[in-house]
Amino acid sequence: MSYYGGNGGGNSGYGPPRGGGHAGYYGNHQGRHGGYGPGGGDHYAPGRGRGGGRDGGKRPGGGDDWGGHGGKKHQGDTAARKRLEDDGLQVFTNLFPLVFKGRVELTIQQFTITIENARRKKADTNRPVDAGKAVPALEPAPPRPEESDREINKASSPLSRRILLKCQAILRDEWFFYTDGAKTAYSVDAIPEKYDVSKFKDEDRDAAGVVVEVSDGCNDDDDDAPHVISKKYIVWFEPVGEPFRIVITDGKCDPSCVENMPRLNNFLHQVLNNACMMSKLISTEKNPERYYFPVPASRNLLGRHFQEKNKSHPLLGLSQSVSVAVDGSMQIQSDFSLGWFESALVKKRLLDPQSRTLAGVFVDLERPITDLKKQEEIKAALNMLLLHSRYERGPQWEADEENFLREKYQGKADLDKFIQNRISKMRVAVQLNRRIIKPKTGEIVFFVPNDYTFSFKGEELTVERYFKARYDVTLRYPNMPLIRIRRQDYMPAEFLFYAFDQQKNANSDDQKQTALQLCDDYCGPKRVSQIERMNREPSFEPVLNELLSKLQIGKESKCLQAKARVLEEPKVAAGDGMKTISKGSWDCKQVNASGVLHTLAVIDLTGKHTNERNGHDIASLMQTCERQGILCHLFRRDEIEQVTVTLPRDFPQGTRVDLGLARAMAAEVRRKAYQFFLSANYTRPFKTTVRFLGELKECVALPFDGELVFYFADNSTHEIGNPYEPHLRYNARLCLSTSLEEEGLAEHLLDPCRQFDEVEGALAQGIRLYRVYVLENRTLIPESLAATPFLLPIEGLSLHSVDGIIDCPSVVLVRLRDKDTMQYSILKYALYEAGLQSQCFVDGDKFRVLTRNLAIKINAKLANSIYRSSSWKVHGKARNWLETNESLVIGYAFASSQGEDGTMVVAASSCVDEEGLCMRHANIVLRKNPYLTPVAADKLITTLYDLYVKDRKKRPKHLIVYRCNGQDSQLKEIVERELTHIEDIFRKKSLSSKSDMPTLDPVSNPKVTFLVAQTLTKVKLVPAPDHRIPTVGNNVPSGTCVTDTRVISQIIDGSGIQRLEGAGNCDFILVPQHGLKGTSKPVYYRVLKLGIDKSEDSIRDVTYSLSFRYATATKVPRLPAVLLYSQRIAGVILACLPALRDLPGPEAMFVEESDQGYFRRHRHVPDDQENPEEAPDHMVFTHMEGPMPFHPHLLA
Repeated sequence: MSYYGGNGGGNSGYGPPRGGGHAGYYGNHQGRHGGYGPGGGDHYAPGRGRGGGRDGGKRPGGGDDWGGHGGKKHQGDTAARKRLEDDGLQVFTNLFPLVFKGRVELTIQQFTITIENARRKKADTNRPVDAGKAVPALEPAPPRPEESDREINKASSPLSRRILLKCQAILRDEWFFYTDGAKTAYSVDAIPEKYDVSKFKDEDRDAAGVVVEVSDGCNDDDDDAPHVISKKYIVWFEPVGEPFRIVITDGKCDPSCVENMPRLNNFLHQVLNNACMMSKLISTEKNPERYYFPVPASRNLLGRHFQEKNKSHPLLGLSQSVSVAVDGSMQIQSDFSLGWFESALVKKRLLDPQSRTLAGVFVDLERPITDLKKQEEIKAALNMLLLHSRYERGPQWEADEENFLREKYQGKADLDKFIQNRISKMRVAVQLNRRIIKPKTGEIVFFVPNDYTFSFKGEELTVERYFKARYDVTLRYPNMPLIRIRRQDYMPAEFLFYAFDQQKNANSDDQKQTALQLCDDYCGPKRVSQIERMNREPSFEPVLNELLSKLQIGKESKCLQAKARVLEEPKVAAGDGMKTISKGSWDCKQVNASGVLHTLAVIDLTGKHTNERNGHDIASLMQTCERQGILCHLFRRDEIEQVTVTLPRDFPQGTRVDLGLARAMAAEVRRKAYQFFLSANYTRPFKTTVRFLGELKECVALPFDGELVFYFADNSTHEIGNPYEPHLRYNARLCLSTSLEEEGLAEHLLDPCRQFDEVEGALAQGIRLYRVYVLENRTLIPESLAATPFLLPIEGLSLHSVDGIIDCPSVVLVRLRDKDTMQYSILKYALYEAGLQSQCFVDGDKFRVLTRNLAIKINAKLANSIYRSSSWKVHGKARNWLETNESLVIGYAFASSQGEDGTMVVAASSCVDEEGLCMRHANIVLRKNPYLTPVAADKLITTLYDLYVKDRKKRPKHLIVYRCNGQDSQLKEIVERELTHIEDIFRKKSLSSKSDMPTLDPVSNPKVTFLVAQTLTKVKLVPAPDHRIPTVGNNVPSGTCVTDTRVISQIIDGSGIQRLEGAGNCDFILVPQHGLKGTSKPVYYRVLKLGIDKSEDSIRDVTYSLSFRYATATKVPRLPAVLLYSQRIAGVILACLPALRDLPGPEAMFVEESDQGYFRRHRHVPDDQENPEEAPDHMVFTHMEGPMPFHPHLLA
């Protein structure tokens, strides 16, 4: 038969029966055919296929979908886990119940406290200017702040707390009030009229004030108090409104007083703070969240952990708050933490002669500091330091001061004694707790002190001469800087000492190690015992009990014990069968469904690795990927060198790569990968997405002679000639065959597009495939008989390296120099902007150990609209419930910059597959706001809803939304501002006939469930000893869930106890992770709305199950995957925002301030805005419309 004769033979194809494929990876990928593989049969439905897979047979766990044989026994079936799930678990909490003695009735009055400086007499102008008060001649005095800026108790500060404690002591016999040092105070006793400022006229209000004298910067019992100037203040009390009444019966608040519960809660919180203040616990901060035990008590409580680290000592801190439980009972929530304090034991000089350092910076003590770099180091070290100044005046000063005092106070009784006391107090000049803060005008450091002069007795003197003439003090280091410690106080560096102050950013390796050791020693039940021990500390417990007894309240010395449930673990299966979950983690030796890694690229930021080292490491990683079942090209070392991009040779070592360079590197890796792909010996067909006629379109690509052949449904790929009649040319489609025998050629023909699975199966089994051209009249022409084949151009198909083949490279491996999170974010964002998947890892010697984990992460990131790769799949009652109710799960999280006028990123993620392992993302950038704005909610929810409909080919009937964080005081606003709007959006989308799938029927009664995940909860859960369950250690097991009404607190805001409609009492505390050290932190879930009746248990199971869906880690994290990915994406974008303002990216969208819901896309600044700074500051970064059609973990 002639090849050109026109035999219209069929193309039934060759290969294993449909469904064989790659061990279930392709034969059953989309649930179309049978095949052996993980779980056997379909990926999405029970069944058993036929034919050999890539490994020549079925894998473990084959057969029926979840009842397969060959898998390992699940931990949920073990006796210990089963007993926990059936019987629950007793847990200790860090809650200490309050005990009310019988019927307690309190009438509580709230006050506003005002503290002002006592009025002083006019200064004596005849007296010589005091030390350091004279301003250098070249430095103008800064203006004094306004009176409102000097409000002493605007917030609770160390000074205001000292003043009010002294005031309490003065009034103790007449009247007692409770205070935390701020403006608000409470009392259960009637205020004496003589202290009630509201009873006095304005001109007589001084008569109602309480005059308090305290030492400046220290307590009266401090060693330096005799040498410190004392200051007088006036304290006024003014009642606020009418007293409120509280009645407690049987330990619970009377229903008639429920509206006063927020005020009672604030009052009791202030009682706790007042007890800490009276117990002389320490805090150097404003409005402190915790108080620290002083050195003797901390040494006793910390034991071996009380050691100096990084020039500071640890003190043990106590944090307390009051909670009102759902059952009406009240508890004190108590916990401890470490704080690091400078100069906890000894006074340390700022200028250390022994180490020759100033503020820790090495200096030459004999010469002025003129090096600009060193000056900046010293300024940075001085930033926000708290210092003391101290020096002793000489004998000549004493003689001059005595003469001055005798002349001034001539005739005063006991003048000699008076002079002796004054000189004794002033001989040592001390100023305490002076914070170094850069002023609005002038400098904080004068590095060349001799350039400035001080006026004394009509003469301009240098610093050295001034101190000698005025105070008879000889400076040892006159060339060391002058440092401004107050508005007009300038002190030589040798007079300054580090003050007792809490160290900022105390995260050195030694300090972190101490904190970890402390957690090890006091983990699990031991932590609760340590909290109980702290509460029994002799310096604290009697004071708290005394204050509570005034209110007829007692406090339990033992913590509250509660009953917890242990939720049933979902089932996890991978390519090697059912997985055994041990302590919240599992092993994954074979992936469940493989992605395709046909090309990669490498970015090396270390600047130190040779190409040989990179080639060796990456080749090892590719081998690991293949062993774990990932379809990948095994790159040789020389091939890896061709696709590696390194830093420029002149790039400064140790410098961070900015966004501009990162974008350039992203473009370069795409170019190199594209060139390598076309030239490499890669002959396997693969499915991909291309830009065709301006739209993204799925197709099959086949590398062929340095070019890519793209297959759509019926297109011809080549033009070939007739070797016998050269002038004749035919359009043909390149296909493959397992045989070149003329007889039966049609039977062995394989079309790479229509029979993609069979082609892959043949290649996997090592069967040789021959190229055959199929003419439009179905004639088959072997490659050897096709004359001068020419690849036909496809009109509308882009072949540019930037947006031609979308998945090239399949993944970019980024080798980071260190754990610089900003560098990580910049690289991630630049690659995201280019539409490239990336996997980062930190350079180190443990690379080989990490290869299996990296392979799992890579496989998850290879998921796209064609290959729904996943390393494992999750099954159980939670998944069944989600499928039954056709639920769309969305989680969103916030990341904000500092400052009230900062920027906020909101990122949202949703599950798009049945297992919940593939994610879609959307994100928006807007001005800082505690709540999601309507325009942001509309964009995020609408985007993820449309993507769900497009991916799943159906409309969701139930929307589950997880919001990350939100304080109790915000929950009412969250309901009104976010939940209500989200419900409206979901309802409109469900009823609308306009969507990506207009043929889908509208949903008439859509349901919404809304939860707030409070990650900052202070509740601790540790297991109580149980001899029946020997496996329980320091941590509660994975899946521990508490719903005890004594532990779950009520939602209290300024308007009272909130009973949110539609939620009932469904809140729960969940610990999905299994920590190793006994320090697991639970998450508090506030259920603001329950869309489906009686689904409380199901929502808890779903929340726990979603934590198994974090596709890049083989362990259960603390949060559901939709929240974890949202947090990471928000953090990456927020870190890059400063650079994006300078270099606006192509995917930035800008919207107006109004919430009309319409977005205007701009690639650059709008034409009508000449000044870029005036561009609207409301940017949106949504799913990549191009060039990336679908990558579920693009920024993860």
